Amino acid sequence: MAIELLEAARSGTADYVSLYDRMDAAIAKVCVGQTASSQGTPGRLGNDELQSDVRLDLVKADADLVCESFNRSIARWLTEWNYPGAQVPRVYRKVEPPEDLNQTADRDKKIVDM
Repeated sequence: MAIELLEAARSGTADYVSLYDRMDAAIAKVCVGQTASSQGTPGRLGNDELQSDVRLDLVKADADLVCESFNRSIARWLTEWNYPGAQVPRVYRKVEPPEDLNQTADRDKKIVDM
């Protein structure tokens, strides 16, 4: 049996670096929802709030999936094993940013002063 080393003839500008960059950008977009945080664009202004909203949406969706899976499996199993007949507790994560208490206090003060 003879084994020969064959090499494909490269015609054109096939570049593995550009393939790597394209795949890296695709993975970043899937994981983070956008590429601005992982790939900077010099001189680019705006859209930061929109990108933060996209990130928050992804965090909420991931938290919902993890909590739902935990509630259907581990929480149910442990509750039924340790406390038969008891209601299964619902585990969830709060991912919304906390309310600005200074703004709420100013609003309430204005209402009281009316």
